[in-house]
Amino acid sequence: MVEIDWNRLPPLTTLRAFEATARLQGYSAAARSLNVTPAAIAQQVRKLETELGTTLVRREGRGLALTEAGEQLAQPLQDAFARIARGIDDLKARPQGVRVSTTHFFVDAVVLPHLGKLWERHPQLQASFSPDGNMAPIDLNRYDVAIRGHVQGKTWEGYQAIELISPPMILAA
Repeated sequence: MVEIDWNRLPPLTTLRAFEATARLQGYSAAARSLNVTPAAIAQQVRKLETELGTTLVRREGRGLALTEAGEQLAQPLQDAFARIARGIDDLKARPQGVRVSTTHFFVDAVVLPHLGKLWERHPQLQASFSPDGNMAPIDLNRYDVAIRGHVQGKTWEGYQAIELISPPMILAA
């Protein structure tokens, strides 16, 4: 992973304004795209030019053209913003689900017999059950819920415990 020195980089607003200006070939189109005024876009681009010490855009007739430095900066910014947008889209499209760490018994006795009803009521729900056992540590970075059976003398300190099922009888032999 590359370590980013954020103090070396220009403000994100200036980079966004320039990227939109370069991609859409003008302050007005960039302003509409970012829902600000053309003057605000022009100001941000000038601020970026001052920070970088070079001209990025120049007036050409009634429009704008990128300088050589502007061309050099435009493509990496477009690629970077497109990659960010794809990452956010992928994250939003990811199925939202519940990850449950539990025991084999709970999956067999409680989850599987009622799974059809659960999906009828909540067809969009994505749920995954990992029957990793009673003694597995509770890892709430990997799971949203951990279901454990009662183990004599075992407490789950730091976690809220709720009784989910109460057996109607206890077998002893």
